[in-house]
Amino acid sequence: AEYMGIEATAEQVTPVGKTAYRGSSFCRQIQWLSVREVRNALRDKPSLVGRFGVTTFLNIIVGIVFLGVGNDWGNPLVPDSQMTAIQNHFGAVIMIAIGSLFGQAQPMILAFPQERPVFLREYATGTYGTVPYLLCKLAVELPMSFLQTVVVFLITYWMVEMRGNFLWLVLSTELTGLVAASTALALGAAVADVSTAMQIMPLLFVPQFLFAGFFIRVERIPAWLRWAQYLCSLKYGVNMIAVVEFDNHPAHSAASVDRFLESNSMSEDDMGLYVGIMMALFFLFRLAAILILRAKGRTLSAQ
Repeated sequence: AEYMGIEATAEQVTPVGKTAYRGSSFCRQIQWLSVREVRNALRDKPSLVGRFGVTTFLNIIVGIVFLGVGNDWGNPLVPDSQMTAIQNHFGAVIMIAIGSLFGQAQPMILAFPQERPVFLREYATGTYGTVPYLLCKLAVELPMSFLQTVVVFLITYWMVEMRGNFLWLVLSTELTGLVAASTALALGAAVADVSTAMQIMPLLFVPQFLFAGFFIRVERIPAWLRWAQYLCSLKYGVNMIAVVEFDNHPAHSAASVDRFLESNSMSEDDMGLYVGIMMALFFLFRLAAILILRAKGRTLSAQ
């Protein structure tokens, strides 16, 4: 028999609930799932237009609101003036990071519940496994995420007059979005429909703001709850982007920049820690999605 291009003989098919997809090689599953994911992405033109259209429109607004703040460092003779200018500059960094979080997480948490019934049916019939399925989704997601982030900075970089390395800003922001998308993927895998996904969406976004340190310093959060900051990628994404952006500052503002970064618990020396935490969250939530889908698929197979 052949389904979705994956061939399997009667001898290769194992009983329901077992790993029937092993009849097809891992590479074979990757090959055909990749073809399907690419075709689905290209065929869904309204989603593509909406995704990049909204990204373009919103970042034009961000660029207008924060026009030129990256080149405004205040009066060198007035420290308060410099701190105000740096805070305005940091506001642009926060908005770009938040835009990346929403721009990549929201499509994932809304789209995945629609695909979930197809996956469960095909997993239950032994067409493929969870790992090839999610790897192929990631293979399509990575270039899409990169292009979306490039669009963000093609608009904002020169309008805001940002000073950080363009490529490092793109990569830091893309990683922020990918980790948020991984969180959305795990949540989307756990719910049955889009309606439920929309209802739990605040569970994805609100903690990001609470533990990012924008509204209240992390030290002010009760100690027994403070651990949650390590599950919220926005904090470390903003730290990465800010360190890259403020690395190239005028000499006369060095003291104010250093004081600002230190007051917000940001340090170039901790860049490796930020990246490490982000990568750990990325793999943690992807693994959670694999385990959730596998458990759902086995439950369906057993029925």
